[in-house]
Amino acid sequence: MSEYASAEELTSQRAGEEDFTLPSGKLVRVRGLSRGEVFMMQKSKADGGIKTEAAWERRMVHLALLQPALTEEQVGEWQQGPAGGDLEELGEKIRDLSKLGQGAEKSGVQGTGDESGSGV
Repeated sequence: MSEYASAEELTSQRAGEEDFTLPSGKLVRVRGLSRGEVFMMQKSKADGGIKTEAAWERRMVHLALLQPALTEEQVGEWQQGPAGGDLEELGEKIRDLSKLGQGAEKSGVQGTGDESGSGV
């Protein structure tokens, strides 16, 4: 028979992370967003702090990219460059590691399309 999980086991869990090769061939280290980070981003979007899909992407990549670590401003510069395929693939990897559905940032991260705010 299995033992119940401890509070320490539940609170010490981290989102998955891994090395990821971008379509351009560059290697980065990326992690999934925590549930708390997703809720924070949802609140910021609802409050008007995140106004566009580009701003959502900047925040998501800033939080999830471990190596190299980039500021939101640096992610914005990257968005302006020719490597759009890199960011698209990186965004998909972050959503996968975060256990979010494809296109979640466009729908307010509901994943299921509902408006209840509980569909992370």
